[in-house]
Amino acid sequence: MVSIIDFPTEILWIIASTLSGGQISAFAQTHRNLYPKLRLALIKYNIKHQNSSALHWAAKTNHCAFAKALISYRADINALVDDSSPLMTAADHGSELVIKVLLQKRRLRVNLRNTKGESALWHSVATTSSVIVTQLLQHPQLKVDLPNSEGQTVLWLAVFQGNRDFVCQLLIRDANPDTKDLNGISPWIQACIRNRNNIKDLLLDHWKATSPGVISQDTPLTRSEETVASAAGSGSASISRMLRLRREEFDIVDEQGLTPLHTAARSGHLLAVDFLLRHANTLLNRKDSYGRTALWWSTFSFYDRVTQRLLEEKDVEINTLGTCGKYDSPSTSLHHLARRNDTTVLGWFLSRPSLDPNLCGALNLLFVWLYNKGIPQW
Repeated sequence: MVSIIDFPTEILWIIASTLSGGQISAFAQTHRNLYPKLRLALIKYNIKHQNSSALHWAAKTNHCAFAKALISYRADINALVDDSSPLMTAADHGSELVIKVLLQKRRLRVNLRNTKGESALWHSVATTSSVIVTQLLQHPQLKVDLPNSEGQTVLWLAVFQGNRDFVCQLLIRDANPDTKDLNGISPWIQACIRNRNNIKDLLLDHWKATSPGVISQDTPLTRSEETVASAAGSGSASISRMLRLRREEFDIVDEQGLTPLHTAARSGHLLAVDFLLRHANTLLNRKDSYGRTALWWSTFSFYDRVTQRLLEEKDVEINTLGTCGKYDSPSTSLHHLARRNDTTVLGWFLSRPSLDPNLCGALNLLFVWLYNKGIPQW
């Protein structure tokens, strides 16, 4: 009697064609000699009926040989499974060998993005995989300034993470430091907000090399809001540049309504804030497009010395409601301070008679803060 194990491979494939993927797998596992014969049937079924999900497994496990086999049978190298392409999956898991195989294929859509607008390059920077970032940046069709659904580029992400090496690599590929997200935050502004001095120096050097007239100390400054904002956001070294501006230039605002004082306050540059308050006090309570003042920004970014300097101005408005964007709930400076374990700065606000603790639920946050500190509530 002939055993099914001894059937020709072609007949086994015909049998497999009548089964589902799970049934083929179960059939192949009934005997160790069956799997080698049914392996191709499993691959073809996966490619035809399961969106080439096996390639994602190969990408996740860095199984280079299996990935090559799947691709040779025309697995879809751009198929999205769980909102991720094989290239994105390989980038997420640091699968350098599979990345190399995928990048060699003409059919690869290296700039493909998922529903969040994130490409494989975004995934590689997010996981800080330096080898894969280098591999991707060498691809001739790669686009480095593709924004995600929030308008953030990969350079914005690298600055946010404080990864100077990635910033350097992206600038070499001509990434744009001025591309703003939906909230008007560019990589340069992000570097100022987070006080990434080593990255700011890198960006300034990039501008000197690509557009020397923009920041040259020997070139007269123009009435450009970006020039004024960059001066305010560059810290104490920029004071000499700001001295060369005309008084009316301090009132220039950008498309987000940000003044130089906003930029200096949210960058934490005390000397620039002090300089602007002495020469342009009318900016003190100016609101940007989202209702944020300089004091709102300094408390939001935890720059206490800047906050203290702003509170020295007798006319400073301390109850301003602002947001981080059109989808965020409004908050006040007290709202920001109630989240912190710092009684000193909170005391500066509680001592002011004009404080309104009922705005935007800030009082509730204050009660939570007092409870966490074990302080009795009145």
